[in-house]
Amino acid sequence: MLRSQVILYLTFLLTVLGACTPDPVKPEPLDFDIDPRVLRGTWMGESEDGHSLVLEAKASLPSEDGYEVSGTFRLDDGVPVEFSGVVRVPVTQASTDLSAQVSPVCPEAFSAFSKDGTWEFCGDAPEGSLPQFDVTLLHQVAQGGAFSFFVTKKADSSEADDLLVGGEIVYVQGEPFTHPEAFVFTEDSHAVVQLYYSISALGDGPVELVAETTIEGVSSFPLAYRMKGNPKTVFAREGDYFLEARVFSGAGDEAAVGDLISEFYTPVPGPGAEVRVRVTGLESCDSPDAGGFCL
Repeated sequence: MLRSQVILYLTFLLTVLGACTPDPVKPEPLDFDIDPRVLRGTWMGESEDGHSLVLEAKASLPSEDGYEVSGTFRLDDGVPVEFSGVVRVPVTQASTDLSAQVSPVCPEAFSAFSKDGTWEFCGDAPEGSLPQFDVTLLHQVAQGGAFSFFVTKKADSSEADDLLVGGEIVYVQGEPFTHPEAFVFTEDSHAVVQLYYSISALGDGPVELVAETTIEGVSSFPLAYRMKGNPKTVFAREGDYFLEARVFSGAGDEAAVGDLISEFYTPVPGPGAEVRVRVTGLESCDSPDAGGFCL
């Protein structure tokens, strides 16, 4: 009888303890457009035995499960090797399902393969106020071809002191209020990126243009941009900084139907940030389906 009571008591105790166990805390989704922990730009690392790694990465196609990443890596003084893969982490801008190849032996958040299939990446997702992560580079054939690196994101030393903001311009099609026809590149196609300041959040007060840059001879998307200036002067005030971008099919800066404009609010968190700007097509205001910005 006593033994049965003890078993019943232990069962009850385990049930209570199980009920009190808190659910695991899910990580907050990353802002894919501006979060520095998104794996894009230049990352550099060293191994304990003296090897070096340089990773040039581009992030794209965010989904509920993460985003795809591609680019090149260079081991020591070797030639750059192309790679593609996926980072499994929740992001805010989810557009498509992941289609990147996933490693069957890499349980970590970041996994990727070289274009020729001879190299494989395994690593944690970038994290921390100083974005950093651990990555293991594996050679599929050569014995001893395994290298472990501690990797951090670093700006190019030649521009670190005067970089206001950089990133890429992405052409968004198929969303509401966009010109239905594809953007047409010509020999005069160019883009203008402008940095604005407003003392009011979301730029709903008076705004001031504080910097801009023009990209000539554009011929494909995404478009890379770099805006230079004095960060201490430009970002000296408390308030809101945000970007606007326009892409012109022809010469001049007079917009025409079919040219591209940023209709999405695009904040800049601070100097040196990597920011992705989305642009959509301008339509005629006489169009029966016109919405948003039109001409």
